This record gives sequence, C-alpha cells and structure tokens, in this order.
Amino acid sequence: MSNILTNNINPRSGNLITIGGTNDRVSIAGTLSYEDVTNIDSVGIITAQSGIRVTGGSVAIGVPNPGHQLTVKGAGSNTAIANFFGGTVGRGLVIATDNDGGVGDDTVIYNATQNSGSHVFQVDASEKMRIDSTGNLGIGTDNPSRTLTVVSPSGSANILGVFDNSGGSASNCVIAFSDPTSTQGQFSTRIGCVADGLAFYTSGANRRMSITDGGSVLVGRTSNVTGGSGGNFAFVAQCFTNEENRPIAAFRRNTYNSVQIFGSNGGDGNSANCIMRVRGHSSGNRSINAGGSVNATGADYAEYMTKDGEFIIAKGDICGVTFDGKLTNNFVDAISFVVKSTDPSYIGNDVWGIDVENEEQREVARQMVDRIAFAGQVPVNVTGATPGQYIVPIQDDGGISGIAKDETDLTLIEYMRAVGKVIAIEDDGRARIIVKVA
Repeated sequence: MSNILTNNINPRSGNLITIGGTNDRVSIAGTLSYEDVTNIDSVGIITAQSGIRVTGGSVAIGVPNPGHQLTVKGAGSNTAIANFFGGTVGRGLVIATDNDGGVGDDTVIYNATQNSGSHVFQVDASEKMRIDSTGNLGIGTDNPSRTLTVVSPSGSANILGVFDNSGGSASNCVIAFSDPTSTQGQFSTRIGCVADGLAFYTSGANRRMSITDGGSVLVGRTSNVTGGSGGNFAFVAQCFTNEENRPIAAFRRNTYNSVQIFGSNGGDGNSANCIMRVRGHSSGNRSINAGGSVNATGADYAEYMTKDGEFIIAKGDICGVTFDGKLTNNFVDAISFVVKSTDPSYIGNDVWGIDVENEEQREVARQMVDRIAFAGQVPVNVTGATPGQYIVPIQDDGGISGIAKDETDLTLIEYMRAVGKVIAIEDDGRARIIVKVA
C-alpha cells in the first residue's frame, strides 16, 4: 500500500483525523476514545455508533457490533440482514425481524451442504422452500422429486391456486388443485403429460379426460377410436359406467336439459359420409326423441329403392317398379310408377351400405340404389302442363316418360298410374306435383 494522507473531521468529536502509513500498515491519530491500531486485521475501524464498523473480519451497518459477518439494521425499523459463511450456524443469508438482529424470528436463506448443496429458505426457523442441487424446486417439502413439487401443509386441503387480479377468493380462482390426503405425489386432481398427450385425473389414478398428440379430446376413455373414413375422431365421450340410459353429454338452458346424448349398443347407421351418425337404442332401436318439430329445408320424403340393372335416373324422372319391388326404366316391366326425389328432407330405407368394407365397395353399392319420392312436392321432368292436371306415365320408345292430362280426360287406369297432381310450374317450365303413389 502506498503512503496515504487523509484529513477528515471525526463525526463524533469534530477533531482532525490523520491516516497514513507504510508497509501495508495503518495508524490512526486523533482524539477518538478508542485505541489507535496498526493492524486492521485484528481490531478494525469505528466511524460512528450509527455508521459502519469493521472488526475481526465482520462488518456492521447501523448497529454498534456486528453479530454476523455482515449485519445491516435500518434505523428504527428493527430489520436486519445477516450473512453467514459456514461455521456452526451453517446459514447463508438471514433476514431478521426481531429487535436484536439475532436468528430467532428470522427468514433464513442458506446453503445446506449437509443436503448435497441445496439452497434452503426458512421462516421462523421452519423450512418452507428448497432448491436442490439438480434444480428441483420444492415448496412444503425438503425432497422435491420434480422440477416443481408442492406439498400442502398438514391439515390443509389446498395445494395450488391461481387467481385473477380481483382477489384471492374461491370465486376468483382460475386453477386450483387440492390434496385431501396431504400425501406427496398423491393428488386428487392432477394434470400430467402421458405418452399420447395430456391427461386429466381425479380421485387418484382415475383418468377422466385426455388431449392426444393428434388434437383429439377423449372423455371417459384412454384411447381413440377409428371414424367411418378411417381416421381418429376429434371428440370421443364414453360413459363412466355400463348403464345404457346414463347420459354421456347434456346441454342445458337454465334448469332444463336442451339436449341429452346417451350411450347405446343398438343398431348402427349407414357408414356413408355424413355430418352425424346416431346408433339406435338396444331396446326398440330408437335413435332420436324430439319434444318439438324436426325442421328440414327439403320438400319431399324419399326412400332408397334397389334398381333392376345398371342405369341412371335423373332427378324428377319417372320410373317404374317391377313385380319384385325394384326400379326399372322399361315401361312393360312396370306394375307401378314413381318419381325420383329432387330435394328430400328425410330419406328412409338407408341400408344399402351397411355391410360393405371400404369406400370403393360402398360406391359400387350406391350405384345400385336410388332415392324415390313417396310424399311431398317434387318437380317432374314434364313440360307444357298447367296446375290442376295429372302427370301420367307413358311408354317412350321402350322407356318411360310422362304427359299432363286434365282430370276430366283421365281413364281409371291413367288415374291409378298417375304419379301426382300439378300444383305449380317451375321457373324452367317443369311441372311441380304433389306426389301420389298407388
């Protein structure tokens, strides 16, 4: 250390202090009421009762004597910070709230060498939180087994709560987990990553809902099922019991169930592409009960009928029905006449594709059936008619077409063969009829 000469005013006595020395020695001259020293390592320096004191390798700020290697006390606040390095105490940082800066009612942070280098946080001499040497954070436990492990205090059912900014009441809770048993790792409500995505558990190991890696939501089951087109369903709900009359979903308005969906093992519907497929109940095969009307935009009721051969029937065409109940385009083979549906609101006898195995076979089966109007309003491919007339099937070069005839001109046979009565004329000139099926 080079020679230093410093002049200053002692804040206590106002006397001049001269500090100087050689050979790394320091001497203090003046009228301080403490001994002059030449070895700073053994005694130290005092500037004021409320200032800074260095003595024996310890530093005190705001207190007359350092109780620790670093002791800081705010004036009048009874707050102290103490820094420990090793020794019998074994603590790193103490934030003391008692009057004497001791370690009684303290918040303590220290490095626990006896616990493989964990950093421990204590309040009132009781451990509350720990970061172990692997980086795991434990709250309420001294052995965190995960990156974050939270264990509720004994007798408390609350483990974790996340609240909005309006307060900490139960009504403001966004996420909450509870553990009635207070046993580490045995949560009554859990969210966890599993091999196929994210799983939600209740009552211990009961897996209630999953979100798969593919984005599907599963309720009441742990694996997806294959849809009609070969892919997995986006949403699958399954009853938690085998009771067929127990709802698997309910949509409510106020106190009333607007829609209820039940599980069923009854008959399945056609496997052709659709928006919704509903299985029939095992008792009576009923699928839907409606307390109100069922509305549709279609104008006729139709049924699928099998064709007697490979031919095309256009919408609104007149065709015949053979002795064995199949559709024909030959006039002489027909015992009755019908019209192909144009805009059906309901289609019955939809059983043509139930037993096929793939989409290619389903398309072959589809070519052998067609939708025939049995009630409602249908445009028929006959022009030149006027409302009030009847559309009568006629032979057309071996095939079937139709003509419009007045009621007074009909024979009994023509009336019995008629496919309907004209009620309006479409914009394209075709007759619109009310379907009549003999």
